[in-house]
Amino acid sequence: MIPSANERRPALTRQIWIPLLFAPLLLGACERKPEGQVVAVVNGDEITQGEVAEELKGANLPQGADQAVVRQAAVQSLVQRRLLAAAARDDGVAKDPAFLVQRKQLEERLLVQFLAQRAVRTMARPDPGEVNAYIAANPGAFADRVIWTVNRLRFAAPKDQGLMKAIEGEHSVDAIVARLRGAGISFNQDVSRLDSAGLKADAYAKIASLPAGEPFVQHQNGLVSVGAVVGKEPVPVTGDAARNVATDRLVSQRVNTRLESRLKTLKAAAKIEYQKGFGPPAGATAKP
Repeated sequence: MIPSANERRPALTRQIWIPLLFAPLLLGACERKPEGQVVAVVNGDEITQGEVAEELKGANLPQGADQAVVRQAAVQSLVQRRLLAAAARDDGVAKDPAFLVQRKQLEERLLVQFLAQRAVRTMARPDPGEVNAYIAANPGAFADRVIWTVNRLRFAAPKDQGLMKAIEGEHSVDAIVARLRGAGISFNQDVSRLDSAGLKADAYAKIASLPAGEPFVQHQNGLVSVGAVVGKEPVPVTGDAARNVATDRLVSQRVNTRLESRLKTLKAAAKIEYQKGFGPPAGATAKP
């Protein structure tokens, strides 16, 4: 026998009232309080001590700074950023195509950074012999480190290989400028500083051996950089400072080697398709 509408109403009523009776309890359970690891709550969104620690990480605080004041300032910075980020979401910024692209890029960079940090934690530290050998093999980064003042030109690599060969054979920046102007090639010229610590040993040795004003040429990604040393400042790194730098560099090299090896394996197993004109040049090996 099918029950009438009146007979069914009590069951429907029970189904409606049960959620309503529990709703206040559920709302109370969702309330957050600034206590323990939670230092602040912004419209229900927690700010934790861990976030404050990250905010302060890398801050160059003066000696004797009041830690409580610094911590309070960090919390306020997080609160303000949280409020403005929420406002941005309300205004639809989070759906902006440019934002979505940059968010993806930032996330990928951060993931790779943490992957490298994990490799560092699991890697054996170089022994003293390796460190000393590295220092001896890279004098430009240590005892013979120098900061050069460089008269520099930058321009797109000319298609005429004969012109490029002629440029590489010149013995002054002025002569190269004359060739570029004669060929109608635009260039930028400025005076910059070059730290020998950032160069590989062979590049350092080449530049250090050149007479004053003699140009050196570097190629990278279709661009040419011509430089000539017009001044230098010795800034040697020795003792414990040198050993610390060498240790960090050796660890970094090992991490890069490990990641490059893994990347090679990943590429071999991956299916990668390029639109015409966007893939690596024919016969070239794309660097990680």
